Amino acid sequence: GPGQHIHENEDEALYILEGEINIKLGDDIFVAQAGSFVFLPRNVVHTFWRGSEQPTKILVIISPPQFENFFFDAVGDEKIDGQTFGERALQLADKYKVKFVGPPLG
Repeated sequence: GPGQHIHENEDEALYILEGEINIKLGDDIFVAQAGSFVFLPRNVVHTFWRGSEQPTKILVIISPPQFENFFFDAVGDEKIDGQTFGERALQLADKYKVKFVGPPLG
């Protein structure tokens, strides 16, 4: 999963379609199983990671729109120059008003 982060402008929601994920929201850590819907409000530190070796599918909803462009920019094109997704994400953090405050937990 992603590093621990805060969105300034967007709320995020996760619908667990299959499997389970661990979620850190603020100071709380919990498990969300298939069928769960989890709201991650803006300005609250959060992250999530796969809870087991079982395949996991989640639907991620981010509102308002435009943050999807973060992922297009982070994946990049032929100009990535060998950077990892994480390295690109850190470079884009200011542009998309997301603050990375800790490492991934999974």
